[in-house]
Amino acid sequence: MQVSIPIPGYAANDCLYRFANWGDEKIKKNLGDAPAKPNDANEKYNHGSIFKADIKHYINTSFYRLKETPISLVQSITNIVASPFAVIGELSLYCKKSINASSCLKNICCVPYHIIDHTFCSILYVGKAVNEIVSAASIGVGFLTWHGGERLVRAIKGPADTVLSDRHEIRDIVYRSIGITILAAAAVFIPVPPIQMIALPIILGSIYGILNNQFTVRECPEYYTMGHYYDGTDLKGHAIKTNNVIIKPIVTGCYASTTVAKLAGVIVAAAGRLPYTAAALPVPYAAMMIGGISLVSLVAAHICSKLKKKSIQTQLDEYAALTGMQWSDNYRDMKWSDLIEARQKDIEARREEFASDIHLLEKFNNTLQDLTKSIESNILNSDMPIKHIVGWQANNTRNSTGYLFAGGGTLAIAISTVFLRIFAL
Repeated sequence: MQVSIPIPGYAANDCLYRFANWGDEKIKKNLGDAPAKPNDANEKYNHGSIFKADIKHYINTSFYRLKETPISLVQSITNIVASPFAVIGELSLYCKKSINASSCLKNICCVPYHIIDHTFCSILYVGKAVNEIVSAASIGVGFLTWHGGERLVRAIKGPADTVLSDRHEIRDIVYRSIGITILAAAAVFIPVPPIQMIALPIILGSIYGILNNQFTVRECPEYYTMGHYYDGTDLKGHAIKTNNVIIKPIVTGCYASTTVAKLAGVIVAAAGRLPYTAAALPVPYAAMMIGGISLVSLVAAHICSKLKKKSIQTQLDEYAALTGMQWSDNYRDMKWSDLIEARQKDIEARREEFASDIHLLEKFNNTLQDLTKSIESNILNSDMPIKHIVGWQANNTRNSTGYLFAGGGTLAIAISTVFLRIFAL
C-alpha cells in the first residue's frame, strides 16, 4: 500500500517539525507578548515629555527584539543544516514503505517540494531577524535625528510643543523611515556593492517621495492621515501635526516610500550581484538605472494626477452648468449629499423648464445621472467636503501611479540587469 504523504510543515520530518514548533512556543512562552501600546491618542505632549515617553518605549521594544531575534536565527540555521538529513531520511522512508518502484517514484516527487519548503522557511527566519535588527537600529537613529532637530529649532525659536503624533506606533513609523534613510545614506559609502545597491533605491525613493509630496501637500494636506482616511482638519490621524510645506513632505515622503524602496533594493542587488553570469553589474550603472526609473515615475505620476484633477473639475463644472448653480464657498464646504439635498428644488425647477420637450427632459435626466455617478465615484468618504474631492483624488492618482511605475520599473531593471550582464558587460 502506498505511503500517504505527510502534511508539510517547517521541515520534512518530525524532528525538524518539533524543533520549529519549539522555537515558536519558546518565543510566546519565555518572551511573552510585545510591550503593550498605550492608549495615548488623546494625550498632549510637549517636547520633553514625548522624548521621555519614547525613550522608555524604545528600550522596552528593543529588549523584546533582542530576545526574539536569536531564536529566529537559531531556527533558521538549524533548519538549513538539518534539511539535507531530513530529506535523506524521508527518501529512505518513502522507498522502504512503497510497494513498488512506481509508488516509490511518486513519493519521491514530493521531496523537491519539501526542499523548497525548507529553503523558504529558512529565508523567512533570516529575513525576520535581519528586519528586526535593522528596524531597531533605524528607529534609534531616526529618534535621535528628530529630537536633535527639534531641540535645535527650540533653541532658535524658543519653547514649543512637538509636532509629532501623540501615538507611539505612528511615531515609530516616523523614526523608522527617517532613520533607515539616514542609514542608507551612510551605507552608500561602504565598499560592498550589494549593500550599496540596496541603499541606493532607499535614498532615491525618499528623494522621490519628498519631491512628489511637495505637490500633494499643497493640493490637499488633509490627505495625509495614516491610511488616507478623512478626519477633518484636526490632524489627529496625521504622522505630524502640521501642514508645513517643508516638514510634512519630508516626513511623509520618507515613510511612504521606504518599504517599496527596500524591496526594490533587494531585487536589484540580487539581479546585479548573484553569480549566475560572468560579469557583475557596476554600482554606477545600477544608480543610473534606479535614478532613471525614479524620474520617469515622478513625471508619469504628475501627468496622471493633472489629468485626473482636470477630469473631476470638468465634471463639477458641468454639473453646476447643468443645474444652473454657481460654485461658492458655501457649496464647496458642503458634503455631496447635503449639496444634492440643498439643490433639489432648483433641479426640479430645471426639469419643469424641459417638461414641454420630452427629448430635452430625458437628455437632462440622463446627463444629470451620469455626472452624479461619476462625481460620487471619486468621493471616497461621505463626510468629505466637496472642496477636497479634486485634490484628494489627484493625490490618490499621483501616489498609485508612482507605485505602479516603481514596481514595473523594478522588474524592468531586474530583467535589464540580467541581459546587461550577459551581453554587454
